Amino acid sequence: MIKSFRLVKHMSENSVTFVFIGEFDLSRTCELQGELDPYLYEPDRKLVFDFKDLRYIDSTGIGIILVVIKARAEIKAGFEIRNIPPHINRLFDIAGISKFLNNNAV
Repeated sequence: MIKSFRLVKHMSENSVTFVFIGEFDLSRTCELQGELDPYLYEPDRKLVFDFKDLRYIDSTGIGIILVVIKARAEIKAGFEIRNIPPHINRLFDIAGISKFLNNNAV
C-alpha cells in the first residue's frame, strides 16, 4: 500500500510554512529535504511546520525535526510547529522533544 503524503508550502515576507498532509515517513524524507534546504539556514524568516493534517510520523521524521531545531538554534532563527495532533504530540513527549517546540497542540 502506498502511503499518502503531501507537502504544501506557504511563503510570506516573515515566514515559510510547510503544511504536512497525510503520512510522513522515511520514503518522504528526500521530498522534505529538497523543499526545506533553501530555507533551513535563512535567519530572516521564521520556519513553521503545520501538522494539522498529519496522520503519522516515523522516527526518521522525528530525527529531521531534531536537525531543524538544532540548525535554527545555531543561527538564532525562529522555528515553530503548529497544530500538532494529540497522537503526534504524544510521540514528541516520548521522544523528549516537546520541550524544544513552540507549538499549539490541537
